[in-house]
Amino acid sequence: MVVSMIKNIIFDLGNVLLLFDEDEIISHYTNNKDEKEYISKEIIRSKEWDMLDEGTITLADAINNVNERCHHKYDKLTYTFWTTWFNYQYLNKKTYNLLKYLKCCGYKIYILSNLSIPVYNHFKDLELFNIVDGKIISSLENKIKPNKDIYELLLNRYNLKAEESIFIDDREKNIEAANELNIKGRQVNIDDYKDVIDILREYVFKNKVSVEN
Repeated sequence: MVVSMIKNIIFDLGNVLLLFDEDEIISHYTNNKDEKEYISKEIIRSKEWDMLDEGTITLADAINNVNERCHHKYDKLTYTFWTTWFNYQYLNKKTYNLLKYLKCCGYKIYILSNLSIPVYNHFKDLELFNIVDGKIISSLENKIKPNKDIYELLLNRYNLKAEESIFIDDREKNIEAANELNIKGRQVNIDDYKDVIDILREYVFKNKVSVEN
C-alpha cells in the first residue's frame, strides 16, 4: 500500500468523534419553539459557551450571566440544560473504530478539541483517551481554536512536524488556522464517518483502501 508522509492524525471531538445533533439534544428539554430558540441562541451560541471552552469562566458564572442578560426568563431551563446536555452526546462508534484501526496501522493519534471542563470531566474516562498518543483540551490549557497558539502547543508538546500531520475538524475556520501552520486537512461534514474516510484517502493514502467499520 502506497502512503503519504503523514505520520500524525489529529482529531477534533465534537461532530467528529462525539456526535452533536443540536436539535436532537434540545428536544430532550423542550418542545416549545421559543424555548428551543432560547437554548440555541442564548446558550449554545453565547459568548459564555466559548469562554467555558477556553476555561476563562466557571459554569456557575456562565449560567448567571445568561440568566441576567435574558432577565431570568428561563432560569431553570438554563441550569438544567447547561449542567446535563452532554448526557445526550454520544461516541461516534464508526469513527472511533476507524481511529483504532489507524492506530493499529502505526499512525500517531492526537485529540485537539474545544471542550469545557464539565464536558471533559464527563468524557475523560472513555477508553478513547487511553488510546490516543496525546491530547490538547482547550479549557485545560486556557487556549482555544482557531487561535494559533493552541495548534503550536500541540506541535511543541508532542514534537510533531506540521507537514507530517493532518487535522480533521468540522469547522472551516479551525482548519484554515491549521493550514496556515502547514498542518494538512480540510473541513469534515458534521458527524460524517464516510467523509472522514474520504479525507484520509485524500491526504493519507495515495490509493483507495479498505478500512474497518
